[in-house]
Amino acid sequence: WIRRFCERHKDRIKSIYLRGIDQSRKIADNSAYFEYFYQVLHEKIEKYRIRPSNIYNFDEKGFLLGLCRTMKRIVA
Repeated sequence: WIRRFCERHKDRIKSIYLRGIDQSRKIADNSAYFEYFYQVLHEKIEKYRIRPSNIYNFDEKGFLLGLCRTMKRIVA
């Protein structure tokens, strides 16, 4: 059904292939690294009494554990 849906709405959406993450991100894609990072982060927040209102997000890429291959996605 997805192919027919895309055909009906081809003026507004398209399908593209997304590449997997680069090798350095793949190597760092490890739950132990994430656990360690958040443990240290929590310790620093408590040590320096950082309030939630002073915590900001400025990342450029998210992360998905275990997904490293090329995938086809529908985008608008």
